[in-house]
Amino acid sequence: MTTPQFAFAVESGKETIQELLDDRSVAECQVSVRNRGSSVDALNSPIGAPELVLGLQTAIIVFKTGAAVAAFATALVSLAIKLKQLIDVLDPKTGEKIATVSQNTDPNALKKLLGVAE
Repeated sequence: MTTPQFAFAVESGKETIQELLDDRSVAECQVSVRNRGSSVDALNSPIGAPELVLGLQTAIIVFKTGAAVAAFATALVSLAIKLKQLIDVLDPKTGEKIATVSQNTDPNALKKLLGVAE
């Protein structure tokens, strides 16, 4: 029997991603981080400079249990409040946005969106 896994991509500024990675809620998780945007991306982009989003990082985090995802959801909301930043949670396979976490996000609603409602 395989262990159930939950995977999410989290996209925000570098400081936010680093704080998230330092949080206990992801300590036991598999994590992969990549930068979004580069000078090459900017030069080849079909949109103008104001629309470019550089300096973002994406962390893909794999959890083994729903309880770990629930703790992660609470940590995301706390981090959004602390840093006054928006944090996007995406499906890592499709890139589809699951949620945007802000200072006003209800942790229980976020847990439901992540599939681990209590």
